[in-house]
Amino acid sequence: MGSPSRCSAGRRGPRSPGGAALVGCVVVGWLGGILDIPEWLADVSPFNHLPNAPLEPITAAPLVILSVVAVALTAVGLVGFRRRDVTLP
Repeated sequence: MGSPSRCSAGRRGPRSPGGAALVGCVVVGWLGGILDIPEWLADVSPFNHLPNAPLEPITAAPLVILSVVAVALTAVGLVGFRRRDVTLP
């Protein structure tokens, strides 16, 4: 037998922590009211901190903070990506 394949065919669900976080935030956002989740759990989702544009006045602070966090996490991901030990054929 050959070596085991690293292909993810046949498996379901997110393959990375980022994908799992996105799915969790979407589930909390869509089903949070129906499931009556605690407020601290709803606050984990970044979408909970954005204002509802037609109903609430738009404030810049949450948008700026979430943008800074997104840029910082992207930079960390790029640094980790460049440190991989992958050789091209």
